[in-house]
Order: sequence, then C-alpha cells, then structure tokens
Amino acid sequence: MTVFTYITDNCRLNIISFFMELCESFLLLILFTVSYKRRKYFIPRILTSFIFGLVLCVLLAMWKSAFSSAPTSPAAITTRIATHTLMKLYHLAIVFFCWKETTMESIVCWCTFIAVKTLVGKGYALILNLCGIDDTSSVSFFPSAPKFVDYFLLGLFHSAFFILFAVLYAKRTKLVETKRVSVALYLIFISVIAVSMLLNFSRAFEPQSLQLSIITKMFALICMSFVLVTIFGILKRNKLSQDLEITEQLLTQEKRRYETSKETVEIINMKCHDLKHRLSSLEDKLNAREIEELKEAIKIYDSNIKTGNEILDVVLYEKQLLCESNRIRLTCLADGKLLSFVSPSHLYALFGNAIDNAVEAVKPLEKEDKRIIGITLRREENLAVIEICNYFSGRIEIKDGLPETSKEDGNRHGYGMRSMKYVAESYGGKIGAAIDGDMFTLTVSIPVR
Repeated sequence: MTVFTYITDNCRLNIISFFMELCESFLLLILFTVSYKRRKYFIPRILTSFIFGLVLCVLLAMWKSAFSSAPTSPAAITTRIATHTLMKLYHLAIVFFCWKETTMESIVCWCTFIAVKTLVGKGYALILNLCGIDDTSSVSFFPSAPKFVDYFLLGLFHSAFFILFAVLYAKRTKLVETKRVSVALYLIFISVIAVSMLLNFSRAFEPQSLQLSIITKMFALICMSFVLVTIFGILKRNKLSQDLEITEQLLTQEKRRYETSKETVEIINMKCHDLKHRLSSLEDKLNAREIEELKEAIKIYDSNIKTGNEILDVVLYEKQLLCESNRIRLTCLADGKLLSFVSPSHLYALFGNAIDNAVEAVKPLEKEDKRIIGITLRREENLAVIEICNYFSGRIEIKDGLPETSKEDGNRHGYGMRSMKYVAESYGGKIGAAIDGDMFTLTVSIPVR
C-alpha cells in the first residue's frame, strides 16, 4: 500500500469523524436554542452554516491527515488541537450567525453545549474503557453482534442525555449582564477552550495506555461537570437577582401608592366630617328615608378602621372601599401596634397584595355568604400572626408553601406573592398558605420587636 493510499484512507476516516461531529453538534444546538430568538431568514442561515460545515470538515480532515503517519509528533498533536479547536469555534460562530442573542447569552449557550457534548461523549467512551475496550478503535460492547446494534446503543445513549440536558437548560431565564457575570462567563469560556485543547493533546497518547485513557476521561467529566454547575449557578443567582430587583421596584411603587392613599384618605375623612355637620342642619328639611340614605352613603367613605397603626389603617381603608365597590364584605380584627416597627412601604405591600389576591379569588363567587374576606392580626407568644381568609372556586396549586399564580404569564405575575415573602423574611418571619375545602388561608408570622 502506498503512502498516498494510506493518507487517502485516513483522510476518509477523518472526514467521517468530523461529519458525525457536525451532525451531532447541529442536533444539540437545535435542542439547546429552542427558547432563543432566531435571526431573520433562519432556515437559509442554518442550511448555509451546515453546507459551510461540510466544506470545513473536508478541509480539516485533509489537514489533520497530512500528519497522521506520526500521531504523537509535535506537528500531529498541534494539528489535532488546531483542527478540533477550529471546529468548536465554528459552532460558536453558528450561534452568532443564526440566533439573535447577546454575546453573553451566546457564550452561555456555547459553553453549555460543549460541556454537555464532552460529558456525553467522554462518558460513553469511559464506559467502554472500564469494560476493557479501546474506544479509539471500537465502540462495540458486543463484538459478535451486528454493527447496527453498536451504533443504535451509541445513538440512544447520546440522544437520551442530549434531550435530558436540553430540557434542563430550556428552563433558563434571560441573563442580566453585569461586570461580574461577564468576567465569570469569559473565564468559563477560556477554561472550556483550554480543557478541550488538553483533551485533544492527551488523545494522541491514549491508545498507548488504557489507564491514561480512563484518567483523561474522568478528568474531562469532572471539568465539564464543574462548568455546567457553575453556569447553572450563575443563571440561578441571576434569576434571584432579577426577582429581587423586581420586588424592590414593586415595593417602591407600593410606597408611592401608600403616600397617595394616605393623602386621599385624609381628604375623604375631612369631607365626611364636614358632611356630617351639614347633614345635621338639613335634618328638618329632609324626610327620614332621605336622611338615612345620606348617612349610609357617608358611612361608606367615613373611615371607622382604627387598629392603632396609622399605616395599616390607610391600607385597610383603601381596600375596604375596593371591597365595597365589588360587593365584598371585609371584616378585620387587628392589633396594628404589633407591626409598628414595619416600614410603611413593606406594610402596604404585605397587606395590599394579600387583600388584592383575596378580592380576585372572591369576585367570581355568586353566593353572598361566600363573598367575605376576614383579616386578623394577633400576638402569639413573640410573634405577630396575620391571617387573611377567603373563599374561592376552582383549584389552587400550592408549591413550596405558597399558591402558584393562576395568571397565564407566570413570569410577569406572581411577584406580588414574592414581594410579600420578601417582606416577611426581611423581618425574620415566614409566610405560608393552607386550603381547607373552599377556604383559603394565608398566614404571615413576624417576630415582634
């Protein structure tokens, strides 16, 4: 056999190897970018990328094959590292070319994609090595079985784990880019490149030692697992930061609403006081029925809620008007002095959101005896315990002790409940919910100071 024939055969094997990697990579990229925004003319872009990938596979295979006669030589090792690194950077270029995301989002996608691809590929190869099989020459667990069985097992293993990781990653949230996050992601990006290069370097020596092959793959699994854990940790902390930011914005809005409501309540109380005096001077000019109707109208707007906490009085008065307009009866037995240490915005957010949620639950009910919201605030040992009870219809899902939002846009809604939880925990308290038949009870416990 001539050298030319040998190189041609070796080149053909390299082309097949690069082509299989290309197809596998496109499958994984499609799975990982389900929630990503696609660029205009996405289908032509992805087809163009694939065709360019085919050409790249041939060129890289020819380049790599030129040094295959001495696989452990510096030139061959350098070529292996260069070709495989170029292939990985080509995948990153596809993400930028076909999907419309920020640089950091694209880097997150690429790093996760490479980590998962390496984990699954090296994981399967490690199983082969542990069974005493050299993965550089065979992927067969059953030498006597037909070849399609080996390829079926290989495809099934890769597909199952690709889908599993894609489902986990699909729950991602939008990344809020900060300097710290950007630096961390760039470091992860460099680390992934460095580890990939190191694995390609050691690959040249693996056929000579099964032990080295096993150690190298275990090293790859540890490194890529660390990459995934770090990325998911960044995304989780990023999500918590977003929630906290939105919660703080809501609390700021609640503070403004409280200040506006306080002024409105003071004005209404002054007007009601004046009307009472004027009504007394008109009693001899009106009949009993007309006087009674006027008194009832004034009574609706005349604040008779006195809890001992001016802030809580304002909140309850505003929500009492809301209940009156929706034909809902609001009952309250509260010692507001227990929460005198809670800031106005926090107290407004806590009671305001809780009562708003109760009103939303009671509004659809038709029976008059079910259109009731009960509020109690009492002391139990060293705790101020708030209970807000209301009837409801339908079904409420409780998750982590709190009801899940019934609104269609779960990302935008549900922050009211989170802000209540944030307020309770800010004072060392806790919040929980319970359902008894068609009665829903929200309980907030806060240590008294």
